[in-house]
Amino acid sequence: MKWLDAARARLRLVFARGAAESRMNKEFRLHIELETEHLIRAKGLAPDEARCQAIVVAAVVALVALMACSIPAARAVRIDPTTAMRTE
Repeated sequence: MKWLDAARARLRLVFARGAAESRMNKEFRLHIELETEHLIRAKGLAPDEARCQAIVVAAVVALVALMACSIPAARAVRIDPTTAMRTE
């Protein structure tokens, strides 16, 4: 029965991951649509052009966030864990 519990745990992880991805997808779409509407009203852009610009802005924000996370992570990888624990 231990294998059955392990299988259930794996299935829960798979479905939870799918639900989280679905929620993130809906969130991204909402923000892109809001930015598109804002660009159409504020700047008078065509809908296709406004959507393209909103996607570019979202991509730039995602790239900046990725860089903001990866730089400290790269620095942390270079430090030996025992040395870091001793200094604290």
